[in-house]
Amino acid sequence: MSESILVAGPWVGEFGYELFRWQAQLRALAPQYDQVYVASRPGHALLYRDFANFIPFDSDPNPCADRFNGSETDIMPRVEKAFGHIPYTSFRSAADKFHDKDPCSYVKLGEPFPAMPPYELIFHARNINVNTGQMRPRLAEDKIRRNWDYDKWVELTTFFQEYGYEMASIGDPRAAHHLPGTQDRRGLPLDDLAAMLRAGGWIIGPSSGPMHFATLCGCPQLVWGAPPLERRYKETWNPFKTFVEFLPVDKSWNPSVDSVKQAFIRLHE
Repeated sequence: MSESILVAGPWVGEFGYELFRWQAQLRALAPQYDQVYVASRPGHALLYRDFANFIPFDSDPNPCADRFNGSETDIMPRVEKAFGHIPYTSFRSAADKFHDKDPCSYVKLGEPFPAMPPYELIFHARNINVNTGQMRPRLAEDKIRRNWDYDKWVELTTFFQEYGYEMASIGDPRAAHHLPGTQDRRGLPLDDLAAMLRAGGWIIGPSSGPMHFATLCGCPQLVWGAPPLERRYKETWNPFKTFVEFLPVDKSWNPSVDSVKQAFIRLHE
Protein backbone atom coordinates (compact mmCIF):
# COMPACT_ATOMS: atom_id res chain seq x y z
CA MET A 1 0.00 0.00 0.00
CA SER A 2 1.39 3.42 -0.96
CA GLU A 3 2.00 6.05 1.69
CA SER A 4 -0.40 8.93 2.22
CA ILE A 5 1.58 12.16 2.04
CA LEU A 6 0.23 15.63 2.81
CA VAL A 7 2.02 18.74 1.58
CA ALA A 8 0.92 22.12 2.92
CA GLY A 9 1.87 25.64 1.91
CA PRO A 10 3.97 27.50 1.24
CA TRP A 11 2.63 29.77 3.96
CA VAL A 12 2.65 33.40 2.79
CA GLY A 13 0.40 35.19 5.25
CA GLU A 14 0.44 36.99 8.57
CA PHE A 15 2.24 35.42 11.52
CA GLY A 16 -0.81 35.43 13.79
CA TYR A 17 -2.87 33.39 11.34
CA GLU A 18 0.05 31.02 10.85
CA LEU A 19 0.12 30.44 14.62
CA PHE A 20 -3.56 30.05 15.38
CA ARG A 21 -5.04 28.66 12.20
CA TRP A 22 -2.46 27.24 9.81
CA GLN A 23 0.03 25.32 11.96
CA ALA A 24 -2.61 24.36 14.54
CA GLN A 25 -5.00 22.96 11.94
CA LEU A 26 -2.22 21.09 10.15
CA ARG A 27 -1.13 19.50 13.44
CA ALA A 28 -4.71 18.31 13.96
CA LEU A 29 -4.72 16.80 10.44
CA ALA A 30 -1.28 15.19 10.68
CA PRO A 31 -2.31 11.86 12.30
CA GLN A 32 -4.37 11.06 9.20
CA TYR A 33 -1.20 10.83 7.05
CA ASP A 34 1.94 8.74 6.93
CA GLN A 35 4.04 11.82 6.22
CA VAL A 36 3.48 15.58 6.30
CA TYR A 37 5.59 18.27 4.62
CA VAL A 38 5.06 21.96 5.40
CA ALA A 39 6.69 24.92 3.67
CA SER A 40 6.90 28.29 5.41
CA ARG A 41 9.30 31.15 5.97
CA PRO A 42 12.89 30.26 6.89
CA GLY A 43 13.30 30.07 10.64
CA HIS A 44 9.75 28.86 11.36
CA ALA A 45 10.62 25.17 11.81
CA LEU A 46 9.80 25.42 15.53
CA LEU A 47 6.11 25.54 14.67
CA TYR A 48 6.12 22.28 12.71
CA ARG A 49 8.94 20.00 13.76
CA ASP A 50 6.81 17.96 16.19
CA PHE A 51 4.54 16.69 13.39
CA ALA A 52 6.00 17.50 9.96
CA ASN A 53 9.04 17.73 7.72
CA PHE A 54 9.82 21.43 7.34
CA ILE A 55 10.77 23.07 4.04
CA PRO A 56 12.03 26.67 4.29
CA PHE A 57 10.54 28.82 1.54
CA ASP A 58 11.47 32.42 0.82
CA SER A 59 8.29 34.38 0.13
CA ASP A 60 7.39 38.05 0.17
CA PRO A 61 9.49 39.58 2.99
CA ASN A 62 6.58 41.77 4.03
CA PRO A 63 4.41 39.60 6.35
CA CYS A 64 1.56 42.09 6.15
CA ALA A 65 1.19 41.73 2.40
CA ASP A 66 0.10 38.81 0.25
CA ARG A 67 -2.22 36.11 1.63
CA PHE A 68 -4.73 38.28 3.49
CA ASN A 69 -4.03 41.91 2.63
CA GLY A 70 -2.61 41.89 -0.87
CA SER A 71 -3.84 41.11 -4.32
CA GLU A 72 -4.67 37.55 -5.37
CA THR A 73 -1.58 35.43 -5.97
CA ASP A 74 -1.21 32.38 -8.20
CA ILE A 75 -0.15 29.85 -5.57
CA MET A 76 0.64 26.90 -7.85
CA PRO A 77 4.12 28.02 -9.04
CA ARG A 78 5.12 28.29 -5.39
CA VAL A 79 3.68 24.85 -4.67
CA GLU A 80 5.64 23.34 -7.53
CA LYS A 81 8.84 25.03 -6.38
CA ALA A 82 8.44 23.84 -2.78
CA PHE A 83 7.04 20.33 -3.29
CA GLY A 84 7.69 19.35 -6.91
CA HIS A 85 10.06 16.54 -5.87
CA ILE A 86 7.61 14.98 -3.39
CA PRO A 87 5.06 12.35 -4.56
CA TYR A 88 2.26 13.78 -2.44
CA THR A 89 -1.26 12.41 -2.26
CA SER A 90 -2.97 15.40 -0.61
CA PHE A 91 -2.45 19.15 -0.71
CA ARG A 92 -3.43 21.97 1.62
CA SER A 93 -3.09 25.47 0.19
CA ALA A 94 -2.24 28.63 2.10
CA ALA A 95 -5.06 30.19 0.08
CA ASP A 96 -7.68 27.91 1.67
CA LYS A 97 -10.37 29.48 3.78
CA PHE A 98 -10.04 29.25 7.55
CA HIS A 99 -12.92 28.48 9.89
CA ASP A 100 -12.87 29.02 13.63
CA LYS A 101 -14.61 25.67 14.23
CA ASP A 102 -12.03 23.61 12.31
CA PRO A 103 -10.09 21.28 14.67
CA CYS A 104 -6.84 22.74 16.00
CA SER A 105 -4.02 21.18 17.99
CA TYR A 106 -1.45 23.26 19.87
CA VAL A 107 1.80 22.69 21.72
CA LYS A 108 3.24 25.16 24.19
CA LEU A 109 6.40 26.70 22.77
CA GLY A 110 9.71 27.31 24.50
CA GLU A 111 11.84 25.44 26.99
CA PRO A 112 10.93 26.20 30.62
CA PHE A 113 14.57 26.58 31.74
CA PRO A 114 16.44 28.29 28.89
CA ALA A 115 20.13 29.03 28.95
CA MET A 116 19.58 32.77 28.79
CA PRO A 117 18.84 35.48 31.37
CA PRO A 118 15.15 36.06 32.16
CA TYR A 119 13.68 39.50 31.58
CA GLU A 120 11.01 41.03 33.76
CA LEU A 121 9.64 43.19 30.94
CA ILE A 122 9.71 42.50 27.20
CA PHE A 123 8.54 45.06 24.63
CA HIS A 124 7.46 44.68 21.04
CA ALA A 125 7.63 48.27 19.79
CA ARG A 126 6.29 47.60 16.32
CA ASN A 127 7.46 49.97 13.62
CA ILE A 128 5.88 48.55 10.48
CA ASN A 129 6.19 50.72 7.40
CA VAL A 130 4.61 48.66 4.68
CA ASN A 131 5.02 49.26 0.97
CA THR A 132 1.64 50.54 -0.15
CA GLY A 133 2.38 49.20 -3.61
CA GLN A 134 2.03 45.70 -2.12
CA MET A 135 -1.27 46.37 -0.34
CA ARG A 136 -4.54 48.13 -0.74
CA PRO A 137 -3.90 51.71 0.47
CA ARG A 138 -6.52 51.66 3.22
CA LEU A 139 -5.05 48.50 4.73
CA ALA A 140 -1.53 49.90 4.48
CA GLU A 141 -2.61 53.02 6.36
CA ASP A 142 -4.21 50.85 9.05
CA LYS A 143 -1.03 48.84 9.57
CA ILE A 144 1.06 52.00 9.96
CA ARG A 145 -1.49 53.58 12.31
CA ARG A 146 -1.01 50.70 14.76
CA ASN A 147 2.58 51.79 15.41
CA TRP A 148 2.81 53.60 18.76
CA ASP A 149 4.79 56.87 18.80
CA TYR A 150 8.46 56.27 19.54
CA ASP A 151 8.48 59.10 22.10
CA LYS A 152 5.75 57.32 24.03
CA TRP A 153 7.79 54.13 24.08
CA VAL A 154 10.77 56.06 25.45
CA GLU A 155 8.62 57.63 28.17
CA LEU A 156 7.27 54.19 29.13
CA THR A 157 10.64 52.43 29.30
CA THR A 158 12.15 55.37 31.21
CA PHE A 159 9.39 54.94 33.80
CA PHE A 160 10.10 51.23 34.21
CA GLN A 161 13.85 51.76 34.19
CA GLU A 162 13.53 53.81 37.37
CA TYR A 163 12.27 50.65 39.11
CA GLY A 164 15.30 48.63 38.03
CA TYR A 165 13.48 46.17 35.79
CA GLU A 166 15.51 43.93 33.47
CA MET A 167 14.04 44.75 30.06
CA ALA A 168 14.38 43.62 26.45
CA SER A 169 13.15 44.66 23.00
CA ILE A 170 12.04 41.98 20.53
CA GLY A 171 10.80 41.79 16.95
CA ASP A 172 12.13 41.96 13.43
CA PRO A 173 14.87 44.63 13.35
CA ARG A 174 13.29 45.96 10.14
CA ALA A 175 9.90 46.43 11.80
CA ALA A 176 10.49 47.06 15.52
CA HIS A 177 12.36 49.60 17.64
CA HIS A 178 15.19 48.88 20.05
CA LEU A 179 14.08 50.92 23.06
CA PRO A 180 16.41 52.82 25.42
CA GLY A 181 17.22 50.96 28.62
CA THR A 182 16.44 47.55 27.11
CA GLN A 183 18.62 44.73 25.83
CA ASP A 184 18.36 44.43 22.05
CA ARG A 185 16.95 40.94 21.49
CA ARG A 186 15.41 41.71 18.12
CA GLY A 187 16.03 39.18 15.39
CA LEU A 188 16.28 36.17 17.70
CA PRO A 189 15.56 32.78 16.09
CA LEU A 190 12.08 31.59 17.03
CA ASP A 191 13.49 28.84 19.27
CA ASP A 192 15.45 31.36 21.33
CA LEU A 193 12.60 33.85 21.37
CA ALA A 194 10.20 31.18 22.60
CA ALA A 195 12.61 30.21 25.36
CA MET A 196 12.99 33.86 26.38
CA LEU A 197 9.24 34.45 26.46
CA ARG A 198 8.62 31.22 28.37
CA ALA A 199 11.06 32.36 31.05
CA GLY A 200 10.24 36.06 30.99
CA GLY A 201 7.92 38.17 33.08
CA TRP A 202 5.56 40.31 30.98
CA ILE A 203 5.37 41.37 27.37
CA ILE A 204 3.92 44.78 26.52
CA GLY A 205 2.82 46.17 23.15
CA PRO A 206 0.06 46.66 20.60
CA SER A 207 -1.59 43.68 18.94
CA SER A 208 0.91 41.99 16.62
CA GLY A 209 2.33 38.65 15.57
CA PRO A 210 4.97 38.58 18.34
CA MET A 211 2.26 39.27 20.94
CA HIS A 212 0.28 36.29 19.62
CA PHE A 213 3.47 34.21 19.68
CA ALA A 214 3.94 35.11 23.35
CA THR A 215 0.51 33.64 24.06
CA LEU A 216 1.69 30.21 22.89
CA CYS A 217 4.79 30.58 25.10
CA GLY A 218 2.70 31.25 28.22
CA CYS A 219 4.08 34.78 28.62
CA PRO A 220 1.56 37.09 30.36
CA GLN A 221 0.90 40.24 28.44
CA LEU A 222 -0.40 43.78 28.49
CA VAL A 223 -1.69 44.39 24.97
CA TRP A 224 -3.80 47.06 23.32
CA GLY A 225 -5.90 46.91 20.19
CA ALA A 226 -9.32 47.35 18.61
CA PRO A 227 -12.10 46.12 20.94
CA PRO A 228 -13.08 43.09 18.78
CA LEU A 229 -9.57 41.69 19.29
CA GLU A 230 -10.07 41.23 23.03
CA ARG A 231 -11.99 37.98 22.65
CA ARG A 232 -9.33 36.65 20.30
CA TYR A 233 -6.52 37.35 22.78
CA LYS A 234 -8.38 36.04 25.81
CA GLU A 235 -10.35 33.13 24.33
CA THR A 236 -10.30 32.02 20.71
CA TRP A 237 -6.52 32.41 20.24
CA ASN A 238 -5.49 31.47 23.76
CA PRO A 239 -5.49 27.67 24.08
CA PHE A 240 -3.31 27.58 27.21
CA LYS A 241 -5.19 30.34 29.07
CA THR A 242 -2.20 32.68 29.16
CA PHE A 243 -3.00 35.76 31.23
CA VAL A 244 -3.87 38.76 29.08
CA GLU A 245 -4.67 42.30 30.19
CA PHE A 246 -6.30 43.93 27.17
CA LEU A 247 -6.61 47.70 26.68
CA PRO A 248 -9.25 48.56 24.05
CA VAL A 249 -8.35 51.57 21.90
CA ASP A 250 -10.13 53.66 19.29
CA LYS A 251 -9.28 53.64 15.61
CA SER A 252 -6.18 55.77 16.23
CA TRP A 253 -4.51 52.91 18.17
CA ASN A 254 -2.83 55.56 20.31
CA PRO A 255 -3.35 55.02 24.06
CA SER A 256 -1.82 57.46 26.48
CA VAL A 257 1.39 56.46 28.23
CA ASP A 258 -0.34 56.97 31.55
CA SER A 259 -3.09 54.48 30.69
CA VAL A 260 -0.49 51.82 29.90
CA LYS A 261 1.47 52.58 33.09
CA GLN A 262 -1.65 52.54 35.24
CA ALA A 263 -2.82 49.25 33.77
CA PHE A 264 0.50 47.65 34.66
CA ILE A 265 0.48 49.15 38.16
CA ARG A 266 -3.05 47.81 38.80
CA LEU A 267 -1.88 44.32 37.90
CA HIS A 268 0.93 44.48 40.45
CA GLU A 269 -0.82 46.07 43.39
